[in-house]
Amino acid sequence: MLSDAAPIIQTIKIPPDFTPPENNYPHYRLLPVQTETGKFHCLFFYISAKEFLILEPKIKRYLAIRKLSEFVKTATFTVYETADG
Repeated sequence: MLSDAAPIIQTIKIPPDFTPPENNYPHYRLLPVQTETGKFHCLFFYISAKEFLILEPKIKRYLAIRKLSEFVKTATFTVYETADG
């Protein structure tokens, strides 16, 4: 039985005020969220500059990367990660 290896996710680190060019949509985006219990991320799928889906509202980074590796098997879009400021 053959198994497909999970793709390696390479995120593009961006500043919080970054706006991608119009030709970079759709894309995934990881945003850090500071909570009382620790640091989590919010995983978005941006369809356009004004339209997006929240895929995960509160998730640890390693779990988000694991989930993204499944998503990019069929939907290979750029993954942006907002850098902590």
